[in-house]
Order: sequence, then C-alpha cells, then structure tokens
Amino acid sequence: MRAEPGLRAHPTAVSPQFLQDTLDALFNIMMENSESETFDTLVFDALVFIIGLIADRKFQHFNPVLETYIKKHFSATLAYTKLTKVLRNYVDNAEKPGVNEQLYKAMKALEYIFKFIVSRVLFNQ
Repeated sequence: MRAEPGLRAHPTAVSPQFLQDTLDALFNIMMENSESETFDTLVFDALVFIIGLIADRKFQHFNPVLETYIKKHFSATLAYTKLTKVLRNYVDNAEKPGVNEQLYKAMKALEYIFKFIVSRVLFNQ
C-alpha cells in the first residue's frame, strides 16, 4: 500500500476524518484475502496506527466514533482469527529486531484490538 505523498507527510490531518471508511477498507482487504496471510500483518499494523492516532489527545473525540464502529458497523466476522494470529506472531517473535517495536505499538492499542476480536467471537456464538 502506497500513500499519496501529501497524505504520507501529514497522516494525522486526514485519517480520522474518514474513520469508518478507512476501517471498512482495511477489513475488506483482510477478508477478501481470507485464504492468504499476505496482507494480515499490513492490515493489523495499519489498524494499530489508526488506534494510535485516536489515542492522541488531538483526536480523543474520535473514541466514541471508534466504539460505535465496533459495536454497530464492524462486520468482518472472521477477522478475529487473523487479528489474533498476527498478535500471537508478534508475541512469539518479540525478541527479533523490528518486531519488538511493532509489539509495543500493538500493546498500546490492545484495548481496541480486543474489542474488535471479542465483538466477532461473541457474534459467532
């Protein structure tokens, strides 16, 4: 995934404004490639990045938007398997260079990652 140069320079200026569309697109990428793990880590990292943006004080007002998305709009029923697999991979490989930093970012976003996971697990039961 390659971002436009202007968006890359100022990711916080645009991303939260289109939160639902962005999250839908990420989960569509993950689910359209459900037989493959090719994009799982990229989607997971993008999700962690977005959650990190929302955790920033400048965008705290998007917390209710994210909560509403998880409760009412999130519909990728099998995404929980892919999210847990990537998270487990990060934990299992925490000692490897580069993984450590991604695991740290994921841990900071863990509350919402688990909300995504649990919402679908409960839905499937």
